[in-house]
Amino acid sequence: MIRSSENLRQLNSYIENSRETERFNVAREIHEELGQQLAVLRMDLSRLDKKFSPKETALAGEFTVLLDSTKRMIETVRKIALELRPSMLDDIGLMATLDWYCGDFTRKTGIQSSFESEITDDKLTKDLNINLFRIIQESLINIARRSRQRMLILR
Repeated sequence: MIRSSENLRQLNSYIENSRETERFNVAREIHEELGQQLAVLRMDLSRLDKKFSPKETALAGEFTVLLDSTKRMIETVRKIALELRPSMLDDIGLMATLDWYCGDFTRKTGIQSSFESEITDDKLTKDLNINLFRIIQESLINIARRSRQRMLILR
C-alpha cells in the first residue's frame, strides 16, 4: 500500500511536470511566433495607413479598424501566453512575479490584493515556484469568479 501510494505520487509529479513543460513550450511558441507575426502585420498596416491621401478617408478608416483589431489580437496573444506560463517567472523569479500578478489582478478586477513575503526565490526549487504560482493564480481566479457571481446575485 505504501509503495503504491508512492508510485501514484511520483506519477502525479511526472504528469504535472509534463503539463508545465508543455505549457512553457506552447506559451513560448504563441508569444514568439504568433506574437511576432501579428506585430509585423500591425507595422505593415500602420505603414500602409500612412500612404492614404486625405481623399481616401473611408479606406483609411477601415485601416484604423484593422489596426485596432490587430492590437487587440496582440494583447490576447500576450494574455494567453501569460496565463499558460508567465516567462517572468523564469526571468525575475517567483516573488516579483507574484507581486506583479497581484497588482495586475487588482487593475483588471478592481478587487484589492497585495503580495508580501519574507521568502527569497533562491530558497525554492523551480517546481515549487511553479506550483506556488499556480496555487495563487487559481486562488485569485476563483476569487474573481465568486465576486462576479455575488455581484450578479445582489443585482
